[in-house]
Amino acid sequence: MQELYLCLSIPEEHFSPSGKELNPSVIIKGLLSDEAKLGRNTLLFSPGIFEAKEVFYKDSNDSWKHVNSKGMSLDFNFFTNKHHQLSNDSYKWLSQVIPMAEEKTNDLHPFICIVPKESEMIIYHHMAVGKRGSLYVAYEWLSPIHKLQEPEQVVNAIEVSKEKWKVARRSFNNNCWYTKWRSDVEIERKYTFTKPVDTWVLIQKLYHSILSGELNEFVPEFNDEFQVWDFENYMFEILEPQHKRGYVSFIPQSNGLMTVKQKNFEEDAEIRSETITAHVKLALDEIEEYAKSFGQVRALPHYRRKRFDVNLESLKTGNVYGIFFDLCRPIGDEVEGNALFQCEVEYIRSRVMAPVHEVMEEYEKVCSFTKEFLLNQKIEFNEGYYSKLSYLRDYTKKFKQKEHIL
Repeated sequence: MQELYLCLSIPEEHFSPSGKELNPSVIIKGLLSDEAKLGRNTLLFSPGIFEAKEVFYKDSNDSWKHVNSKGMSLDFNFFTNKHHQLSNDSYKWLSQVIPMAEEKTNDLHPFICIVPKESEMIIYHHMAVGKRGSLYVAYEWLSPIHKLQEPEQVVNAIEVSKEKWKVARRSFNNNCWYTKWRSDVEIERKYTFTKPVDTWVLIQKLYHSILSGELNEFVPEFNDEFQVWDFENYMFEILEPQHKRGYVSFIPQSNGLMTVKQKNFEEDAEIRSETITAHVKLALDEIEEYAKSFGQVRALPHYRRKRFDVNLESLKTGNVYGIFFDLCRPIGDEVEGNALFQCEVEYIRSRVMAPVHEVMEEYEKVCSFTKEFLLNQKIEFNEGYYSKLSYLRDYTKKFKQKEHIL
């Protein structure tokens, strides 16, 4: 079991511009269960994983006092009814062991938690809540010489981390915690199935394998783990000029606007330049003229794309990857053998309070996991970078469709 310190404060005090934002009102020392999802970057604080051992609080003279706990299972999540029940029991117990008005005790929240390890001491900040609990992201890694035995030492460690906290603080808002390594490119590997498959059955099996922990140090991406897509795509291959070769495609949005996606590449590859622009004011009958602004283009068969996604997040680095199962079918063609069935692995983004790292190393790990999963399903596939552009080119050749060059 891992020792952990929860540092509780009142929200107004924690975020107030008084210079004392990080000073906790209560510190709870306890143990994380071995089942806890804990990594160097991320801690998933799910129900029932923390057992309080000691509670430290300040008295009326601003001096630290402490009481021993009987090993209370402490919870503070508040997303589901079960969370509320467990949290209410925990806060009721807390109001009984410290001399603080119950209504004030109920306002306390552990914005900061500290995990002391032999090699380093990691300081995490609360980031988001969801059905799986609360997510914490590390913003400082201190030398282990900062021993934690007394509450003053906990407060000192927090004070040492203050400059890093000030930098990270701007990212404590919804979705601001995401960044991306090489935001101008996509990194993607494809597994193209040689025969039609049931993509829905496959994504369900893959999803449950991730839930069961088969990919070590990864969890489903917090609050964004499973997605279903179904949309039409209108693609134009860019023929000239040479430096713009690739394609531009148009995806109608539900609000009447358009998403425009441009990818530049001479041949199918793992890393490609990508630009995506959403909410473009553009009607369907205007896309040909818009496509010509990129150069000489040719229209390809428009198609329908049905996609099931599982996103997974590294506890070690905060890197997020997607595993997608695709079914692409030219509109009007219901022949199953003419459709494209694929699985894709892609680096998506990173949830970090520090520089992004190990993107490609973990990408290879996710690719290997995906490939092994497909092999275990006894599915025939070709591993590579076969793009939607190549698929539509091949489809056009197969049926000897007349080129529509604009």
